Amino acid sequence: MTITFPAIEPTYGTKKFNKPKIRRIALGDGYEFRAITGLPLNQDPKEYDLVFNLSIIEAQQLRAFFRERVADQKSFTFTPPQEGFVKQGAYSNSLVDCNVTLSNHGLGFGDIIGAVFSGSSSTFNGNYIVGQIINLNSFKFAKHVSAPNGDSGTVQITLSGAGQFVCDGWSESIPFRDRIIFNCKFREVFEP
Repeated sequence: MTITFPAIEPTYGTKKFNKPKIRRIALGDGYEFRAITGLPLNQDPKEYDLVFNLSIIEAQQLRAFFRERVADQKSFTFTPPQEGFVKQGAYSNSLVDCNVTLSNHGLGFGDIIGAVFSGSSSTFNGNYIVGQIINLNSFKFAKHVSAPNGDSGTVQITLSGAGQFVCDGWSESIPFRDRIIFNCKFREVFEP
């Protein structure tokens, strides 16, 4: 069962940290060997320092949510602020790939995107994995095996931005009556 973070928005001032999992070996002559450890798609977990300025009712809801996660040790689905997008672009199908032109897409290898096609490819709407970044405005993914070759048109690309997280800890303060401020640290986890 998927557990979703309550519909409570953090305040501005969120800090995001990228923590790539890279093994480094320093060689005697000054060279350094770097290699990822594990699956490539799981090599850049994020950490967020979040601040929530809440009413008493919202604070009680958030406190209960965190206590449940401590008890069951389960992760939860959370969409960090300013992550994800919906953009319109153009696509063309080749023999094995779908080539997408999308201005300033900001995607990376392995990102999971939703694609809604126009034209004869509309029956192949669904989720795809970005397989190659061509440049800032173009990328490729493996097209559906039945999608027609040479087909082209417009496509709506959605990047959800949601991920699985755990809360490593939180603190509460009461700056004035009927308001509670939560400071939380969320860490992205990769689970089956």
